[in-house]
Amino acid sequence: MSFKGIEITPPLRLCNPGFQIVQRNARRFAEFRSDRASLFALSSSPLRSGLQLPFMTNHAQSRSSADLRKVIQRLREAGKVLVLTGAGVSAESNIPTFRGEGGWWRSRNPAELATFAAFEKDPKLVWEWYEYRRGLIANASPNPAHVVLAELEAPDREVFIITQNVDDLHERAGSHRVIHIHGSIWNVICLKDGKSYEDRRVPLPTLPPTCACGGILRPGVVWFGESLPPDASAHVDDYLRHTHIDVALVIGTEATFGYIGDWALRANRSEALLVEINPNPTVLSPYADVRLQGKAGEILEEVKKGLPLDAHS
Repeated sequence: MSFKGIEITPPLRLCNPGFQIVQRNARRFAEFRSDRASLFALSSSPLRSGLQLPFMTNHAQSRSSADLRKVIQRLREAGKVLVLTGAGVSAESNIPTFRGEGGWWRSRNPAELATFAAFEKDPKLVWEWYEYRRGLIANASPNPAHVVLAELEAPDREVFIITQNVDDLHERAGSHRVIHIHGSIWNVICLKDGKSYEDRRVPLPTLPPTCACGGILRPGVVWFGESLPPDASAHVDDYLRHTHIDVALVIGTEATFGYIGDWALRANRSEALLVEINPNPTVLSPYADVRLQGKAGEILEEVKKGLPLDAHS
């Protein structure tokens, strides 16, 4: 395929890498949900849009002083903390979510633009949307949720963040161990030679941008219908396999992708305290040891008050 004389080589799109890892995670989650009589519906991989999952009544109470005290006490004692963050965290920095208010762009559903098929059809249109998002992210600042998570890091407390967000607000807040499971909006991938590199220019000089080799560039993010980056998936799998996690925080995500639930429950099965922080109930809520209902920044600020945290310089 070509676009105005620029070659696009579909075999280099990120559709196949990491599929076996994601499938393996999904199988583990399926076994675990069977043990717990779960009604979780899995979306193993590739990513799917519009997934509808059932809600079950949660045994964990939403937000109470006792819940906060329990979380604070376990974090005080924790040596290993796993954090899974979703779009709700970035939304508190005024970055619209796909499904939330303000998520639509030019009356278009973002889920219909975040596909390789849409890119093949109109690369310029898709890049115009990503240029809009890059501008929003470039002008955004880390919010209290990002800041407190960064401040949780200590010489005797390791914090490992797995984020579904393609922005860099965790890093800007000072977090050091961050895996972007859905890629980074600042990365671009050449569809001719497969080269991947960072480009933080806003705005980009031309849309769609091109590589030095003449190939068209695509955003370095995971689109619907594509599998997770194999290196990131393997890193997460290795971490969960070999790390004794004390606390697992699941923040600002509806957990509708099967691997998010799988990772959270694998940590919980290894005796980690599973804490969900979200304004609304999710499919993961029935399995949380503690559920804190509300905005991530507000709740984590409350948690911070009970912890001896040093601000990052």
